[in-house]
Amino acid sequence: MATPIPSELDWVNERSACTLNRIFETLKAQVSDDVSIRQGMLMFSTTCSLNFNAQAQQFVVLLCGPKHRDADTVYRAIAFILDQPNDRIVVVDESNNILLEATAALGHDGKCRLRIDGDELELWQVRRRALEDLFFNPYTS
Repeated sequence: MATPIPSELDWVNERSACTLNRIFETLKAQVSDDVSIRQGMLMFSTTCSLNFNAQAQQFVVLLCGPKHRDADTVYRAIAFILDQPNDRIVVVDESNNILLEATAALGHDGKCRLRIDGDELELWQVRRRALEDLFFNPYTS
């Protein structure tokens, strides 16, 4: 069922509050939670370990593990970068290949979201696009 479009909305204030900085900080906290949840599922696994490292303008999810027989060896990484000069959030892999580019968007329903390739997405959808392969197919890329 589609979310209803409000008949009235203070769209100027809503859009003003829909900033990349705010979205980025929310995304950072949610990805940290995702990593904790997935790592908890892998507690008894000997195949991999997930780590979360955050800095002011970026945060990274690292896959470490015995693929290389060294638990400290990073096998794969996904970085979320706040690219303020270009007004976007960029998601890259360990080879610096761009996986996603997102901009802030106020949806038709008045909700703040990220826009990727013309699609307005909830943050969970962005996180899934960025992390699903790393979490569930860690050694395929």
